[in-house]
Amino acid sequence: MKRTVARLADGRGILYFDSRDDAVRRLDDPRDLPAVSTESVLRWDAAVEEWVVVAGHRQGRTFQPPADQCPLCPSTPERPTEVPSDDYEVVVFENRFPSLSMDASLPDHPGVVLAEPSAVRPGTGRCEVVCFTPDHDASFASLAPQQVRTVMEAWIDRTLELRTLPGVVQVFPFENRGAEIGVTLAHPHGQIYAYPFVPPRTERLLAAERRHVEQTGRHLSDDILAAERADGRRIVAENDAWTAFVPAAARWPFEVHLYPRRRMPDLPALTDDEREAFGPIYVEVLRRLHRGGARQALRARSREASRFVEGMARSRGLDTAGFRGVSPALQARAAARWAAANDALAREAWNAPWTSRVPTDAPPPVNEVAALPPVPANEAGMRAVMDDACARFGITLRRGWAARLHGIMDASATAASTAMQHARAFLPGEGAP
Repeated sequence: MKRTVARLADGRGILYFDSRDDAVRRLDDPRDLPAVSTESVLRWDAAVEEWVVVAGHRQGRTFQPPADQCPLCPSTPERPTEVPSDDYEVVVFENRFPSLSMDASLPDHPGVVLAEPSAVRPGTGRCEVVCFTPDHDASFASLAPQQVRTVMEAWIDRTLELRTLPGVVQVFPFENRGAEIGVTLAHPHGQIYAYPFVPPRTERLLAAERRHVEQTGRHLSDDILAAERADGRRIVAENDAWTAFVPAAARWPFEVHLYPRRRMPDLPALTDDEREAFGPIYVEVLRRLHRGGARQALRARSREASRFVEGMARSRGLDTAGFRGVSPALQARAAARWAAANDALAREAWNAPWTSRVPTDAPPPVNEVAALPPVPANEAGMRAVMDDACARFGITLRRGWAARLHGIMDASATAASTAMQHARAFLPGEGAP
């Protein structure tokens, strides 16, 4: 593993991690950057006995820029970014808008007057960004095992270094993904926080472990893993070094825990074989989660569109039975228009091409509504409702087709699929995916 160290224009550190020893990375940063703000503070919440990080300067951080303005992509001659090199495998650098900093000091005006028993101190620590790949459109789930191994080596390197910093008591690598959870940059990346205190959840986990050892003489994590492997019903994936399972008391709709088979204190304690075995199982778990999330989102958007269409019809006094099902003409038109989007979502949801699950020559779905005689009095009203629905959900359709539609899906870039086009119609006998 080759490790290349450099400095950015404002003095922040940057490290390139490469699996090839002949990799050459740019060491200078041609940008003219202002100094990094270090006015983070820690405030003690006596009511719940927790430290709270206050970093108001982060309100000015880069927020969801377009792909061609992404600051985490490699630099080009026309557009320098946070990564000066024109390519990289994995890169780590200090956050330009850190919640914690080793240079933190109390501002002259902290913003509030804190009365006892509250307290305030500088937000000392470190926040680093980890770019998993130079590919802006990738995700961790799409990484090859060797690339995951490079990420793992970067995590281990930073854990070893950051835990030696004065006042740091926990080093925590993590990834948040998706705008819904607050991610401001779409490029696949994670972060590493070097905390000056033990975060509440970690504190509770350690306390539970200590109590279990005192009561039984055994480690709680060992007993949990042994019980899950003996039961087997919640095992998602496993190999010789790792086991992934859904916890018995899962708190989220999608939640998987990944345990090493051998108890260890931290990432640097992993053996070479354990590090190598991590990538395949972690990527497998992420891909399964992505497919499950895509299917759930599909159902939700389907229901939303269906309620919208039928609600409009009812508000205009129309017979909503005419909006259930998909006419063959609409199916053919939608399939042609949204072929690329459908294929992209199918690969996300099923890890397979759209045509592998939905043959182009598939017979139209059975639609008992289509067999009913037309209702001339409803025809004009149905067309008007469908025009409104198509405008709302981003689809343009010709006039004159029989207005029988069970749902139109969002065609925005993030939904990627309008309609998978309505999966119930495209997957005879399966229902929504």
